[in-house]
Amino acid sequence: MPVLRDAHMPTHVLAITDAPVLPRLQPNPVPMHPILAPINAELFATKFSNDVAQLSSLYTTPGSLMPVPFWNTKTLSQEVTLPVIPLVAPHPASLPLLIFYGLGLHRNYEPLPLPPPPSPGSPLPDSTQFRPPSRRRSNDTGPLIGTSTGLLATYLLPIPVIEEYPAADVMATKMCELCSYAELETYSEYNRGLWQNILSLAPTDTDVIDIARIAWNVTKEARWLQSRYREFET
Repeated sequence: MPVLRDAHMPTHVLAITDAPVLPRLQPNPVPMHPILAPINAELFATKFSNDVAQLSSLYTTPGSLMPVPFWNTKTLSQEVTLPVIPLVAPHPASLPLLIFYGLGLHRNYEPLPLPPPPSPGSPLPDSTQFRPPSRRRSNDTGPLIGTSTGLLATYLLPIPVIEEYPAADVMATKMCELCSYAELETYSEYNRGLWQNILSLAPTDTDVIDIARIAWNVTKEARWLQSRYREFET
């Protein structure tokens, strides 16, 4: 794998798929394209409670050296060879985001502003300027307010929806008004998948769990509201 920075080197790489990789018994098997996510296996075992996470610590030997990068003369870049741990997840697309926040890696990096995304999984351009809720809720506290982990919400919900926290019904109404049918379907698929991944991997960070739960519940309610409006219009 290419090395982007030489600090905090990973020990292994997760090969994430939505189904087990079976032996190629058929003459023309369907190709699988796993998502690769580098991790520190010992840290992964402390931050997630599922069986794969707990077994990942067994892949490392106490006192063993970290993988050493090498210079690839063909690609003219630093690379590192890592052992692979297979991981079957309900929704591979959202798992790298869960791993990033579940391991607490977001606390080591400054978020970069990105262009507006067409779908969830990418932060909105002003996500680094997370605005506080309105004055009528200024004394409320929760996972979406005042923490770096709260930035996770900007990958899951539009910023105007987050600003209505903690009024879940208002959040759902705002999301229903802001999103088209296709956009809401995309948010729903992504947030449902992230929540399924949380149930499967069991992260230990309760803020991450709460943010994903809130996002999924708000998205479900927004979809229900939109379906009611569509029925009324027809």
